[in-house]
Amino acid sequence: MPRVLFALLFASSCAACGPQIPKTLGELPLDKVALGGTPILAYLQDALADGRERSVAQLFVEEKIEFGDAPDPSPLFARRFDAARAAAPPRVAQPLKVLSYNVGLLDRAKILGFIDRVAVPEIEARRAVIADAILGRGYDVLLLQEVWELRDVDAFREAAVRHGYRCHGGSDANHPAHGLLMLVKESIIDADAGEEQYEIFYEVQYDLESFPGPGMRRAYLTWRLTTSEGIPLRLFDTHLTAFEEHWRVRMAQARELGLAVAASPDSDVIVLGGDLNAAPYYADSTWRRPDGSEFSEWWHNAISYPLLLFYGDLQDALVSARPAQDVELGRLVPYQPDTEIPYGSPGYCERTPPVVFTATDCNSLSLRSYGGQAPPERIDYVMYRATDRPLYVAGAELVFTERRAFPGAGTFELSDHYGVLAELHVETR
Repeated sequence: MPRVLFALLFASSCAACGPQIPKTLGELPLDKVALGGTPILAYLQDALADGRERSVAQLFVEEKIEFGDAPDPSPLFARRFDAARAAAPPRVAQPLKVLSYNVGLLDRAKILGFIDRVAVPEIEARRAVIADAILGRGYDVLLLQEVWELRDVDAFREAAVRHGYRCHGGSDANHPAHGLLMLVKESIIDADAGEEQYEIFYEVQYDLESFPGPGMRRAYLTWRLTTSEGIPLRLFDTHLTAFEEHWRVRMAQARELGLAVAASPDSDVIVLGGDLNAAPYYADSTWRRPDGSEFSEWWHNAISYPLLLFYGDLQDALVSARPAQDVELGRLVPYQPDTEIPYGSPGYCERTPPVVFTATDCNSLSLRSYGGQAPPERIDYVMYRATDRPLYVAGAELVFTERRAFPGAGTFELSDHYGVLAELHVETR
């Protein structure tokens, strides 16, 4: 979402001034867990400036949270990678290739006269080919974000018929508020088994995104189905509230989504994709923008990621597949915001291959939209939970990183985000 344009409208807001407290906070055992008492959250505790032990709920209710150092997930990543690679692949398994992708089909009209439009660049050229470009790769499960308009949903539905997919985008009445779309290959679905599909709006919202903003309300979709190999599969797709200053809203949404995952029976294999608008790691708490303004709570924006893992008992597919590079590459980001040269450092993108950051000014569409407004971030994910049967992550990588020629329009990426692809091998019985 183009933050430069949105900032003109929302500059006077104060959504991050105080806690965004979920109604049930403190009522659940997980809320009462000490941060240092679980390896998922211990690194948050270690980074707090005063060192005082806190419960998970206290992160939500404290008026001011101060970090003395960058929360560093490296120990968590290392443990999870080692555990994932130590697991033996199932002898008999169904492979599932899962894509999570923010496709950047955003183009909303004038808002109360403040701005003419909110749009990701080159939308018309991209929307003409994007459905076939994505579905043509034959991935089993597609968890997409920013398919905002019903005309684009219809284009994906038509492409789904051509490529052998089924769709779930919620209701036509509500879809334009959340822009989420799920597609699954028909060939991997047991057509005789029952299915469930839901569309859930989050309890805590940044209300100005809806009005006078461009009509957005954050949500998640779920789809429970049985695969052709008899695996009960529950899919989640989400897109959390945008912009770094709304990290408290994202915390509440991450908790709610995690609890929804946790409520699923252990027999279900969970696969979750989405744009969380929050990375696991930021090297610096302050980022200076090209206009000289600064935002100094980037470390706070790293809270939502482990909260979702914690409440949902989830694993991160990219972390399971290979040694994590979030911290290593995050520390190499040059501190030279620029609107024309990615991070003000000629050659930075050539030195930094697209293996971690899914939102980065090395993406030419992102550079045109964001122009030095934020550090590169890994904010798009495939996560999973498999309690009752083995699941092996055969691989995970960023995809749709290349630029392509669009006749008459130029050469650029398919979206202002990169996609995340995971290959999951799930045991069959």
